[in-house]
Amino acid sequence: MRGKIFTYWNRSESGPIMTEKDFDLKVYWPAVKKVVKKYNIEYNPDEVVPQSVDQINDIYKAARELFLEVGVFNVTTGRRITWTEKELDDTMKKFPSEMTVGEGRDACHFDHRVLNDPRPANCLGRVLGPQDPALLDRVFYAYASEHRIDHCCFQGIIPYINGAKVRPWSPHEISAELKRVSEMDHARRRAGRPGMSDWSSAPVSLQAAMAAMNSDSGMRKGDVRHIYIMPHLKTSYEQFTRTMATFAFGHHQWGIGQAYVGGLSGSPNMAAVVSCAELFAYCMLYNPSALGLWTADGMYFATTSRTALWVCFHAGAAWVNNTNTFSLDGAPYGVVASGPCTETYFWEHAAAAIGDAVTGMNSGGGTGWQSALTMGATPIGARFASEVCDAVCEAQIGWKEANRLVNYCLDKYMDRMDAHTLHEGGKRFDECYDVETCEPTQEYLDLYNKVKNELREQGLKNLG
Repeated sequence: MRGKIFTYWNRSESGPIMTEKDFDLKVYWPAVKKVVKKYNIEYNPDEVVPQSVDQINDIYKAARELFLEVGVFNVTTGRRITWTEKELDDTMKKFPSEMTVGEGRDACHFDHRVLNDPRPANCLGRVLGPQDPALLDRVFYAYASEHRIDHCCFQGIIPYINGAKVRPWSPHEISAELKRVSEMDHARRRAGRPGMSDWSSAPVSLQAAMAAMNSDSGMRKGDVRHIYIMPHLKTSYEQFTRTMATFAFGHHQWGIGQAYVGGLSGSPNMAAVVSCAELFAYCMLYNPSALGLWTADGMYFATTSRTALWVCFHAGAAWVNNTNTFSLDGAPYGVVASGPCTETYFWEHAAAAIGDAVTGMNSGGGTGWQSALTMGATPIGARFASEVCDAVCEAQIGWKEANRLVNYCLDKYMDRMDAHTLHEGGKRFDECYDVETCEPTQEYLDLYNKVKNELREQGLKNLG
């Protein structure tokens, strides 16, 4: 879309007009069902990791047709933005196959990856959910100090400041974002990684985000901010404005194909097509510097359920095998359902990392408790995911064996996930990390090593 940003945005004022309900029920949903039926895309719960190149190629074809038929609905103007095949193909041919974020020796380089790529993958760390303001700097420092984390969402939410609760569109939200960015920048400097890329999108309001986008606040040119394709295949003038703000301050943008499996994205086979189609939308509307997949179970808000992982691995493999873009960040996209300092916390990260490795995506992790409880972010999850992902890449494990391993991991926690109790248990950051050294406790390390040893026994013998 180089040079055509306003050409496409201006179609928000001239495209077909309709209500959002009509878009969902008369345009989007019938088209999803049609393309899934046309390509006979079926969900096999036993094959969480793809077992057929033909199937992932069909998912890509279906996603491309869905995007071209439906386009993107602008909820601000009530109009659809659509593209021709030539416009889409021209953009995808020119879309970058590599990208660098961050700065200097701390920069993170994204190459195009391929299925079963033998090279080590990048690792995303995420600090999500509410944080104790008094301990925020310790959490950030722990993440910045974790050498396996290449780029990080230092996105801890500050719940109160200046004696008041932080509410969206309030002056307190601006104060909280200024504090968060300052704490983040100090943490990465103290850890000796001043150019480490921050990917946060903590504020709800654009004005709070913009208040901290200048270098005086602590943001750097190599930092990245999130622009949304709203569920599903929707945008707004606010998202366009966020994009322009990042351009104006010289920052990058990241985006994710997302699907709430069981919601409007439908069943897993449908959701994989929708997630892939949303990646096209990012490429055509926002000119992103980073892409990923955030697919979640619509009934339990979990990115590591059987259905969510099926969607992520199939959509990711479809994109990787049919485009030449820079690599995607895959599951669990930084958040799991289990609480920190539990065995299942590691099994969720393992299931995601194994599938990411063989489908050509990057790994990541860190936050537990579905990012809902206070102080649930611990960087050891990202460390573990990176180690597992790299071991799988190095061993060149095939899809059949990877699928067996993922199912082995799922058996460790799916009963509790199905019962919606997996989030119960666990410990806060300050209960399972030493807040002075920012290192995990021996109890936490024992669980980490126990799961690693069991994975070695299951055949991942090169896991360090």
